[in-house]
Amino acid sequence: MLFVKIRRIIKAGFMNFWRNGWVSVATILVMAITLFTIGSIIFARVILISTLDELQSKVDISVYFKTDAKEQDIFSLKDSLLKLNEVKNIEYISRDQALQDFKERHKNNALITQSLDELDSNPLEAALNIKAKKTTQYTDIARFLEDKMDSGGIDSIIDKINYRQNKLVIERLTNILDSAKRIGFALSIILIIISILVTFNTIRMARSEERR
Repeated sequence: MLFVKIRRIIKAGFMNFWRNGWVSVATILVMAITLFTIGSIIFARVILISTLDELQSKVDISVYFKTDAKEQDIFSLKDSLLKLNEVKNIEYISRDQALQDFKERHKNNALITQSLDELDSNPLEAALNIKAKKTTQYTDIARFLEDKMDSGGIDSIIDKINYRQNKLVIERLTNILDSAKRIGFALSIILIIISILVTFNTIRMARSEERR
């Protein structure tokens, strides 16, 4: 009995499909295009967010320390920074590591390599590369560091902070990130609504043709 009902339903479906061939084909095409559009929007949004996150991950501020700074003092400052809610992570680069990285970057430059070999001591400074959770939070981190420099004490070991040099880039990137996310979200909502409306309208037209 159940098999007979299923067969009748399938038969009725095929009959309606062939009876209103063009409308049926148009409905299927619109449905396919709608599903493709929605899928493309979701995929494009994922790619956009991934790209923006990748750009954001490349932004940081660096704190450079005087060559006579002690590692224990640097680590003490690092611990203070890690307590800030704005800080995501911190990478410590020692003077030896900085020298090694510098040599690796300029290994094809014989003049720089020769000049370094002639030096009696390592001229490079240790550094902390600080990443914030959001690009808008770098200002607060920089202000914290500058207050530490002004207060003296162990934090007088700081030689310079590169935030002011990177401020314009960070602010522009922040604006780009915010604008891209807002525009991407708005476009996604608009296109999805349009796709749904077109789908419903097509289905309604198909049902109207079937009734005729």
